[in-house]
Amino acid sequence: MKFKVSANIKLHDPDNIKDIEAALLPENKTMENGEIKTYCTGEFVVTELEGNMKIGTLINTLDDIIRTSILVQKVSESIDEFE
Repeated sequence: MKFKVSANIKLHDPDNIKDIEAALLPENKTMENGEIKTYCTGEFVVTELEGNMKIGTLINTLDDIIRTSILVQKVSESIDEFE
């Protein structure tokens, strides 16, 4: 299935935006059947997926991106509590 998807994650605390971007950068890649690109803009972390793959793979990739963003946010909050 051909697709082009953009996931825009708005952060409650924009101070963590660079941490989330850094955590998602390893996901940036061009594959045989598609491309994944993550970047920051304003208070959003944007991930764009484009290509030709199974819907299950697309869902799993988006799920990984969301879970990573949540994890980074929680770790950053925990660090802030100790400082």
